[in-house]
Amino acid sequence: MSEQPTSREKFLAQAGAAVASVLTLGFLSKAPSLTPPSTTSISSESETFSAHPEKRAIPRNYKQ
Repeated sequence: MSEQPTSREKFLAQAGAAVASVLTLGFLSKAPSLTPPSTTSISSESETFSAHPEKRAIPRNYKQ
């Protein structure tokens, strides 16, 4: 029973990362040809996503 949720979580994490990478690549490839401002919004979204785990990890390091 405990093996199923872990495998599902791993699969969901991998699938989510793959989908996110594909979406970002698709948007980045289409954005410059369609509208330059859209690239800035996408980059800011990617920065927020990458910032969350970093912000969570940094406080732990400071506390230690």
